[in-house]
Amino acid sequence: MKVYVGQSRASKAIAALAEAGFGECVQRGEGLPRRLPWFMDNGAFRDWKAGRSFDGDAFVASFERLAPAPASRSGRKQRIRGRRMDEDGRSVLVRI
Repeated sequence: MKVYVGQSRASKAIAALAEAGFGECVQRGEGLPRRLPWFMDNGAFRDWKAGRSFDGDAFVASFERLAPAPASRSGRKQRIRGRRMDEDGRSVLVRI
């Protein structure tokens, strides 16, 4: 089982969490992760709790900033163009 907790700015907490092997959950719009492994929460639940629609554009912008696009077969980096709905109705990122 992997354990993930939110971000911390306290250097002692970051060191203790890294030593314990705890990963980091980065929320949309937050700073860069400070330890590995990490994942990004898309913020959909936070938007829903606040009575707002999911802000997909903010998610894509945060995702592009935090997760460098992988290289394509040609070795050039890919960029994320936007998102679309797949056949199951899930939002997926579209790369160009």
